[in-house]
Amino acid sequence: MLLRLHSSTSALTHRSNRQIRSSIPHHKYFYRTLCAFTDREWDEELSIQPQALDEPDEVHTVPATSRRNKVPDSAPLDLHHLDKAFNGPQKQLKKLCLVHASSGTSLSTPMSALRKIKAWALNHTLDPAAIHSQLETAGVPVSSADCRTCADPCQDGHGEYPSRFTVDMETQMLGSVRPFCRQIMVSTGVTDWDREITRTSGSLASHISSAHRKVAIPHSNANPDLPHIPGIFNASDSAEIAILNGSHKTISDDHQLETILVFPDYVVVSGVPSTWQGAKMLWNSVLDPRIPRILGSTADEAAFSTWVLPYSCVITLCSHKRRDNRCGISAPKLEHEFTHSLQHRGWTVDTQLEHMIESPLEKFNGTNEEKEAHVLETLKELQDDKKALILYNSHMGGHRYAGNCIIYTPRGTSVWYGRVSPHEVEAVVENTIEKGLILPPLLRGGLGLSKQGCKSLHDW
Repeated sequence: MLLRLHSSTSALTHRSNRQIRSSIPHHKYFYRTLCAFTDREWDEELSIQPQALDEPDEVHTVPATSRRNKVPDSAPLDLHHLDKAFNGPQKQLKKLCLVHASSGTSLSTPMSALRKIKAWALNHTLDPAAIHSQLETAGVPVSSADCRTCADPCQDGHGEYPSRFTVDMETQMLGSVRPFCRQIMVSTGVTDWDREITRTSGSLASHISSAHRKVAIPHSNANPDLPHIPGIFNASDSAEIAILNGSHKTISDDHQLETILVFPDYVVVSGVPSTWQGAKMLWNSVLDPRIPRILGSTADEAAFSTWVLPYSCVITLCSHKRRDNRCGISAPKLEHEFTHSLQHRGWTVDTQLEHMIESPLEKFNGTNEEKEAHVLETLKELQDDKKALILYNSHMGGHRYAGNCIIYTPRGTSVWYGRVSPHEVEAVVENTIEKGLILPPLLRGGLGLSKQGCKSLHDW
């Protein structure tokens, strides 16, 4: 039985959307199930769900079989399939579908219809103009440029995703980034990983996850006069450490020792053993949120070597195929387009960390104040070097918005973009990497983006 607009829904048209929404049970169970059916995963949804929701009496999950068996994008919405997938809240879902259909939207169309319903139910429908205005009000430097610089269909020779490559283009993705204090990338030399990198036995990621201690959130330096936008945060807003694996190889002479990139500090730490002891030393000397800025480890802490990353920007692309095949498809195509666009503009592009020539910060002669001044001066000079590092990274959340990329800058900002295709890369390079401006339609969130009084993310 196909879900279509029936005459029986006419009575619903006399009720406001607010009334209809209020009549639907506000349970995380229902929202999670709706998200699971459309996205096959709900872990990234938690930061954008309504906050005043009651927990269900029981823990409910969508059966693994229903998550694995994706509904084809061209398939009509079959109520029998819905009944099997939801095992409970199908009545509420049907009501939502009928109400949404009564507003004039055909629901005999594909999976995108369910995502539209989810956006409507959560009040997260796309409104580009409103997002642009929100960001401006919060002091985020934004661009009004089009994200796509080529014609549709493309005549510029950009790579194309396969026809079956479908992502969520209907729901609001701003706010889908969870705040963190620091984000690290562990050297692995590969582009795909186990589904859960922190559960890979013996890996440095698993040891760091175990060594991660809960600490009090430091005092936030957010401007109270600026509006809060979900997904836009500062390092001081959280005490969490986000752990990713990266495609870079270690630069340690001993290849048993790993190399870690740390953001927003914008440093590389080499010589880290893949052991519990190594992770503990890394936490104490580098990752602890109570450390304001990484200036290198001391001899009694660890025998690490620390350098400022010698790049004007670092671009990371999610390639975690074991987590979602779309990421494995999009990352190589995006890398090719970023490399081509940057080189065309006179940039040097690396896809592996180069071995450092300068002495590490541990060998700097001077006081801590002098060392910090040296680090800041080095970071400021990097912006004009026109040198980029492009790496692949493990799952960063939001694979339903593939292709996903993060752009890190020496200024300490991290820009998270989603729904990036080869057609948007030129706009990202021109506006964000070179001019320091945010493209609102692509923004998922980021660290250090709110800069009141600044015209660019690159302004100090």
